[in-house]
Amino acid sequence: KQWYQRRVRGGLVLNSTPYYNEAGFNKYRETQGGELNTKHYNEMIILKINEHTRQMYMNPHGAFKEEIVAYYELQIPRTIQRYEALVKCSKSGKIDEAGITYPLL
Repeated sequence: KQWYQRRVRGGLVLNSTPYYNEAGFNKYRETQGGELNTKHYNEMIILKINEHTRQMYMNPHGAFKEEIVAYYELQIPRTIQRYEALVKCSKSGKIDEAGITYPLL
């Protein structure tokens, strides 16, 4: 079940509005509440991806330990840059200028 939840969550961020992929939420598209919920949903996804990434890096599965560590050590500088850009744009109120692309990370 946990793998399925991670897989589904990961699959939902392949577009800019994964909030609307949830059952019944498409009716909120282009509404003020829907736009706000989309932003909150995307922020939650970023936090969950970050949490999962940290856990995987800190406790890699033994069979793939070398590959996981090598991959994340290569990706960590890029990920930090993206987070710093998100924080900077968020603080300035210009989050739309962060150059966010999908998938998010």
